[in-house]
Amino acid sequence: MRSTLHCLATALQFALLASLLSQSLRAEAGERYGEASKGSKCIDIWSGSRSSEPEVLLQPFLVKREAGDSAVGGRATIIICSGGSYLWHDKYAEGVKVAEWLNSRGIDAFILHYRTEGFVAAYSSFKRQRQYGYPGVLMDLKRAIYLLRAGADDFGINGKRIGVMGFSAGGHLALMAAHFQREESRVAPEDSAISLKPDFVAAIYPVVTMANEKLAHRRSRRVLLRNSSRSRERLDSLSMERNIPADHPPLFLVNCRDDNVVDYRNSQLLDSALTRNAIPHRYLLYEHGGHGFGADPNRLGEETGKWMEEFINWLNTIYSGANENEFRFLEGEIQRGY
Repeated sequence: MRSTLHCLATALQFALLASLLSQSLRAEAGERYGEASKGSKCIDIWSGSRSSEPEVLLQPFLVKREAGDSAVGGRATIIICSGGSYLWHDKYAEGVKVAEWLNSRGIDAFILHYRTEGFVAAYSSFKRQRQYGYPGVLMDLKRAIYLLRAGADDFGINGKRIGVMGFSAGGHLALMAAHFQREESRVAPEDSAISLKPDFVAAIYPVVTMANEKLAHRRSRRVLLRNSSRSRERLDSLSMERNIPADHPPLFLVNCRDDNVVDYRNSQLLDSALTRNAIPHRYLLYEHGGHGFGADPNRLGEETGKWMEEFINWLNTIYSGANENEFRFLEGEIQRGY
C-alpha cells in the first residue's frame, strides 16, 4: 500500500512539474514573439468546422507593409513546424526565432502548433485519446495550408507560394504533407479545388524513416503510431524515403553528421530516394552542429550558422524569373551540397 501511494505521489509530482515547465516555456515564447506579429491573433484552425478535432493554433508572423501595398506576388509564405518527437514543441529555437528571421528577410511566417499530447499523457498507462498522433497531425498541417490558400487575400499573402519548414519530427510532418494526399477530404470542403500540397519544403535535421530499425527515431515513431497499427505496411507507408511522389515539390534538406538525436543517415536515405526519382532538391550535410539549433544564434555553430542564408539563396533560385506556379529547375535537375 505504501509503495503504491509513493508511486502515485511521484506520478503527481511529475505531472505538476511537467505542467509548470510547459507553462513556463509557453510564457517565455510569448514574451519573445517578434514585433511583426504584434496585433496578429492566433487562429484556431478547426474553429467553425464540423470536425471534433482538438484546439490547434496557427500563429501569424506577418511582415509589416505600407498601407495599400499589394505587391505580394513575389513573396513566399512559410508554415513552421517545430520539433519535439511529436510530444511537445520547441517554440523558441525552432519557432519564434525562425519566424523572426524569415520576417527579417521579407517572408511571412505562420507557426503551426500542431497537436501534441505531452510527456505525461503519452507515457502513461491510460488510453491515449485517438485524435492525437497519426493521422491527426497531418490533418492539422493540411488544414493550415487550406486556410492560408483560401484566405490568401485576407492575409495579404501569395496563395501560390506557400511552403512548409519543419524541424526534426516537424520535418517528418512537413514531408508527409508533400508526399501524401491522405485525409484531405477531412480538412477542406468536398467541392474545394484548393491544393493542400505545399509549393516547397525545407526539412531541417528531419525524422525520415519509420521502417528502418537501425535508423528510426523510436520516440517519434512510438508517439506518432501509438493509436495505429505498427505493421510492416504501416511503417513503410510512413517512411518518407519509401514514398516519393512524381510531383514532389522542391526540397531543401539540412542535417549534421554528429547529430546525436536523429541519426544523420535519415537524411541520406531521403537524399538518395529523391535523387533516384529526379526530384529537385538541395542537400547540405554539415560535419558539426548536432541537433536542435534551429535559428537560435546561441545554438548555431560555425557550419550550421550558414544554413539560413543557404536556404534564402535556394528559395530565390527556385523562383527566379518564374511564373506563379513554375519553378526554375529543369526536370530532373538536382542541387546538392556537402
